[in-house]
Amino acid sequence: MAVQSHLAGQQPREQKRLVPVSAGQELRRVALVIGNGSYGPELSLKNPPNDARGVATMLRELQFDVAELIDASWEGMGLAVEQFVGKLGPGTVGLFYYSGHGLEIDGVNYLVSTDFKGGDPLTAKFRSIAANEI
Repeated sequence: MAVQSHLAGQQPREQKRLVPVSAGQELRRVALVIGNGSYGPELSLKNPPNDARGVATMLRELQFDVAELIDASWEGMGLAVEQFVGKLGPGTVGLFYYSGHGLEIDGVNYLVSTDFKGGDPLTAKFRSIAANEI
């Protein structure tokens, strides 16, 4: 199975190949947890930051190396996703968790950063992160 990740609108990077894990092999555990709630007075969400903190705490207890972002910008989310995917490889379990606003455009789901300003669908595609590319 191939894993590919990049920000919407950017060139895809080299695909990684996932390799089956042998019985008894020690697994490295990495996680990216994002909880976005501060979207402005009319669109703010109370639960995503709290939920993300709880998930991150639980994953740390399960020995995951956790990158935790609360109220992340588009640039911050993109960088965190790239770093997360860069940690994946043979013998690695990766877990991605996102809580916050999302969009669906042309059948594709997009994760929305807290600095998202909206606009037309094309702008939304390029200023959000496509969930299926993580």
